[in-house]
Amino acid sequence: MKTLILDRDLVDKEGRLLLPKGSKIELSEENLLKFEQLGIVNQIKKVINRAKDRISPIKENSSIKNVFIKSILYFESKDKKIRIVTVDGQDFFYDRLENIMTKLNELTFYQIHKSYFVNLSHVIIFKYGGA
Repeated sequence: MKTLILDRDLVDKEGRLLLPKGSKIELSEENLLKFEQLGIVNQIKKVINRAKDRISPIKENSSIKNVFIKSILYFESKDKKIRIVTVDGQDFFYDRLENIMTKLNELTFYQIHKSYFVNLSHVIIFKYGGA
């Protein structure tokens, strides 16, 4: 059974608050039936899809944060230190590029070099060779 932490409030058809942001819900068949009766199945699906759009938590010093996959431009590996470059900036953490690659969708990311793993959704043009 999976537990999901809500990233937004869930409300019923009349706009009444059912579960506040940060609530933990278990995705059991019994709970899914309750969500269906309350008319919030689509809201739950949206929360699940947003959760799928995040990479596993990245440990940076003493903090842990989630990164949205669609915001990642590329990963660069040097020794065991990974640089993650996003549309918002960059961060560094310790891991192996192979571990990152197994966490991400192969259709979205591509290893262009032994030290680089790029998000294809941000690539505009491919060029081979020199200039």
